[in-house]
Amino acid sequence: MSHNVVVVKDEADIQPVGIAALSAMASDFIPETLNPTAYFSQEQDRILAASALAYPGETVFLEFTPDTSGVFPYICTYSGHFTMMQGRIHVEE
Repeated sequence: MSHNVVVVKDEADIQPVGIAALSAMASDFIPETLNPTAYFSQEQDRILAASALAYPGETVFLEFTPDTSGVFPYICTYSGHFTMMQGRIHVEE
């Protein structure tokens, strides 16, 4: 099964990004835009970093350097995985 890693700015970004990814098959489940009725109109307003889609047997790498300390949620946006496949990156100075 395929997977990716998408780092979002805030907990509130998980749901909108995950939902938008459901219809983003052509771009490896990384949505280019969110629903126009959403608070943010562009996906880049919510995503800090995203890996390529890793297919079975493949390895992908994602390098992410945050600008500040804090907690950064990450999700897998492949085909609805975001509801269960989540984690948090804790960055301290």
